Amino acid sequence: MGRPPKNKEIGEENNNEEDQIERLLKQKEFSGLHYGCRSGTEIETQDLITTSSYLFDYVLGGGYRSGSWARFYGDPETGKSSMGLCWARNWQEFWNEDGFALIFNAEGRITKDLIDRTGIHTEGNRFRIIDCNNADVIFTLIERLLNDNPKELKYFVMIDSTDACQRSIDITKNLGESEKIGGSAAIQSAAGKRLSLLFNRRKHFLYMSSQVRDKLNTQSPGVQGKDASGGNAPKFYNSLVGQIQKPWTDTLIYENPSDKKSKIIGRLVSIKLIKTPNEKTGEIVQFPCKHGLKGGIWKNYEAMMICQAWEFYKKENQTWWYVTEQFAEELKSKNIQFQDKFQGERQMRDYFDSNNDLTNYSFEKLKNIIS
Repeated sequence: MGRPPKNKEIGEENNNEEDQIERLLKQKEFSGLHYGCRSGTEIETQDLITTSSYLFDYVLGGGYRSGSWARFYGDPETGKSSMGLCWARNWQEFWNEDGFALIFNAEGRITKDLIDRTGIHTEGNRFRIIDCNNADVIFTLIERLLNDNPKELKYFVMIDSTDACQRSIDITKNLGESEKIGGSAAIQSAAGKRLSLLFNRRKHFLYMSSQVRDKLNTQSPGVQGKDASGGNAPKFYNSLVGQIQKPWTDTLIYENPSDKKSKIIGRLVSIKLIKTPNEKTGEIVQFPCKHGLKGGIWKNYEAMMICQAWEFYKKENQTWWYVTEQFAEELKSKNIQFQDKFQGERQMRDYFDSNNDLTNYSFEKLKNIIS
C-alpha cells in the first residue's frame, strides 16, 4: 500500500512539522531537558577568537571557536597555563564588557607574575580566580553559573589542571585509599555529559590543561609515545586537543642564533594537534614566544618567520637575506620603511623587532594570499 495522500495541495506551505516539534518541546515534561531547536538562519556559525599567533590561527582556520571545549596536555613548564590565560585575555577583548574569564586554580600554580605576563584583565567584573580542586564543586558551580546568567555574560572557563581535581567522596578517605583507577576520566566524562551541550548552545568556552603520560605500545614494547592523562573519555567532548611538546635544542631561540652557548631568550612552542574542528588533525604548529614579553607571543619574530617561509625575503650565500622585488615594491607603495638585505638572522630579527609596520604588513600580505 502507498502512503496516504496529504491534506494540503501541492505547493502550499506546510510548517506543521516544525510547529509540532516546537509545541512538543514546550510541554512541561520536556522543560529544562533541551535547549530548543533550530533551522535556517537560526543555525549560526561559531565565533573565531585569535590565539595571538597568526600561524596558529591560520592552521585552525581563523582561531579557536566559541561554544566548544579545548584540552592541552604536556610536560611541566611547556606553557599550558600561559597559553590558557592568553586565550582568556583574547576572549575578554573579543566580547568586551560581556567577556568574563573564570579560572580554577586547581594546582595552585597560577601566580600574580604569570597573570601579569599574560596581560589578562583582572577587574572583578571581567575576571575571577577560584582556588579549588574539588571536581564536584568546580563542575556544579560552572553548571549553575551558566544556567543562571542574567547579564548574559560570555564565559571563558579554565581548569588548571584536571589532573589536580579530586572527588568529594575521596576527601574523607586516607590518602592511599582515595585514588581511584581511571578517576580523572570518570570525572571528565560525567562533566562532559552534563556540560558539553550547555557550553555549545550558550557560546561559552572551556579550556582544560592536563599532564602527559607514557603510552604503552603492546605491538612494539620498545617504542613508547606520549598521551594525555585521563584516557579517551575527555577526547569525546573536546573539539580541540593538542600536545604541547617539550622544548628541545632546535626550538630554543638564542640571543645570537649562530652561537648555541649564548643566552636563551625564547623558544618556538611546538604543538601537535590531536583533534581539530577543521580536519587539521596530525599537523604540528609552531609559534615563537619571548621570555618576559607581555602576552607571550613574539609577533615580530613570527612576522619574520612568515617572510622567510613564504619567501618575501630569500636567503642567498648561506647568511644573507634579500627582499624580493615584488615585496619591495609593495612596501614602497604603502610607505613602509624596510631594509633590502640582512647579514644573518640576528640582524633580520632585530630589525623586525623594531618595525611594527613591516610586521603588520607581513601578516596582512599572508592573509591576502591565503584568502
